[in-house]
Amino acid sequence: MEGSLFEKKEIPPLVSTLGRNDNKVPILNTIIMWEPLGDLIPSSVKKSGIEKSVSDAMVCEEFQFIAKNILKDASEHCHAVYIKDGCLWIAVLSNSVSNELKMYEQDILKAFDEKFGEERVTSFKFMV
Repeated sequence: MEGSLFEKKEIPPLVSTLGRNDNKVPILNTIIMWEPLGDLIPSSVKKSGIEKSVSDAMVCEEFQFIAKNILKDASEHCHAVYIKDGCLWIAVLSNSVSNELKMYEQDILKAFDEKFGEERVTSFKFMV
């Protein structure tokens, strides 16, 4: 039955004619081994040289989570902007938010030490 769904088709060979010499002998027969995506991302980040930027972004994101637990709804009035020389720069809309964060500074720094290692974040600076 020509053109039917059950038509027998020839399956192409695993080794193509590319990579063959004049004697029709395969030069290279490569087997592709699949790696989990979770294993590839960290190595790709290191190779591309953006490891520090990704780490900084993760610290800023963690700060937002911590601030939400401490400040509740007032956490919308602060945002971690960047890290420079171990100092986390935080934009705040009012002094009251920065004062409340200063009260919990040691607890927040301890949480960062546990998650990212000591000396990753050593202090805060606020931008009002």
